[in-house]
Amino acid sequence: MVSPSLDTQVNTGLRSAAPSGTAAPSAAQIAALRQRLQAAQREADDTVALLELINRLLPAASLDDACRMLVNDFRDFLQCGSVAIATCRGRRRRVALRAVSGLANVDPHSQLAQLIEAACAEAIADGQPTAWPSRAATQSEATQSEATQPEAAQPAANIALRTLCRQTSSDTAICVPLRDSSGNLAGCWILFDLAADQMARAQQLARAFATPVSNCLENIGRQQWLPGGRLIPAALNAASQRARWMMLAAVGLGLATMFVPVPHKITCRCRLEPVTRRFVAAPFEGTLKETFVEPGDTVAEGALLATMDGREIRWKQAELAAERARAEKQRDAALAGGRFGAAQIAKLEVQRVDLQLRLLEHRAAHLEIRSPLAGVITSGDLQRVQGAPLELGQTLFEVAPLDAMLVEFSIPQDELSLVEPGRPLDVRLDAHPGQRWRIDVGRVRPRAELRDHQSVFVGDAELPNRDGQLRPGMEGEARIVGRHRAIGWQLLHKPWNAIRSWTGW
Repeated sequence: MVSPSLDTQVNTGLRSAAPSGTAAPSAAQIAALRQRLQAAQREADDTVALLELINRLLPAASLDDACRMLVNDFRDFLQCGSVAIATCRGRRRRVALRAVSGLANVDPHSQLAQLIEAACAEAIADGQPTAWPSRAATQSEATQSEATQPEAAQPAANIALRTLCRQTSSDTAICVPLRDSSGNLAGCWILFDLAADQMARAQQLARAFATPVSNCLENIGRQQWLPGGRLIPAALNAASQRARWMMLAAVGLGLATMFVPVPHKITCRCRLEPVTRRFVAAPFEGTLKETFVEPGDTVAEGALLATMDGREIRWKQAELAAERARAEKQRDAALAGGRFGAAQIAKLEVQRVDLQLRLLEHRAAHLEIRSPLAGVITSGDLQRVQGAPLELGQTLFEVAPLDAMLVEFSIPQDELSLVEPGRPLDVRLDAHPGQRWRIDVGRVRPRAELRDHQSVFVGDAELPNRDGQLRPGMEGEARIVGRHRAIGWQLLHKPWNAIRSWTGW
């Protein structure tokens, strides 16, 4: 079906508009109506062209691709020499050239790019479109050409645009700022080499297209910088309705899971120490003869640990026996001679020697040093010091019982407020990776200690050792089972506390 011509539309409009019985429309009326119809037709064509342009820009992969497509299509639509577009972002309104029609890539350091950016910055600072030649210059061309016009007569507001036209040998140029729907400046575009009768219409179209194009470029740029900005919409468009609901349900389920309360667990390193320790000391001064155990050996109650040399004791016993015999003779001689005072002194000397002999007999009976209880030798490596003199009370061995162990676990300072005595404690040891022990938290020491170059609070709990497989010094991991907390809180409370500490809240 062929649409009616413009003259047919004009005649039809005049017949419908004129009342019956009136005179035929004049030529002026026909010409005015024809102009209005032509303007409406141009506006409709411009609207269609704008919609087609926006539809072509939307699938662009990046902002630069969209700008290159825009300048080429706009150049073909206006039938001008070339089109350039630049964007500005940030508070400083730094202008960056994006694309020039007919060029695949633009060197941002070239002279052309710098001249275009300067002209765009000039228009953006002015806040309104600029043109070259200006209206004053166009009027003066009737009397003298631009080449012979004095420099003082040229307008001072379009210096950058005039310099750009001279450097690119362009006769005309229009620079129009781009504003988004909120009125914010988003960039600028320049139209080169327009016909004289097209200048007004080109400037009108550039201003009319500015806001829709700015919004479209802003959305494309935002999607480009957001993670998955174009991947997520593409996936949603490709997915079926059921898949979309499943994706939304999965996201909702993930958010709901963040509020599910689960026990909060605090993980820290632990070490086994004996609950009690017994020290075996030298019973008297003497010489160490031989040792039979080393640190780490398991001993039973009454097991032989070491022996002391009894030669000095035997020598001392023989000496004291001779002194006793001499004192008895002196006592007997004093009694025979009637010297009762001397006899009493000799009797006391015999008693003194007897006491020393009993002491030596006691030491001779205890030359063997034995363990007071069953346990593990934790210290006392005396294999290399056999024959060394010992002092009374000198510590020889340290014996720890094996019936129970003390679990010492290091609590980080930022988790101390979440630890409560009596809470369950799961213990796993490096020496027994396949086993786990569940006990209760005993107590937490009130003062911080330095362990592994970190300031921590040490807690302890008693762990039974019925089968004897636990040894002092074993290390592992302890996990304190705290109160129920939301999963989201457990995942985010440490980063949140770090941010508060860093910002000084």
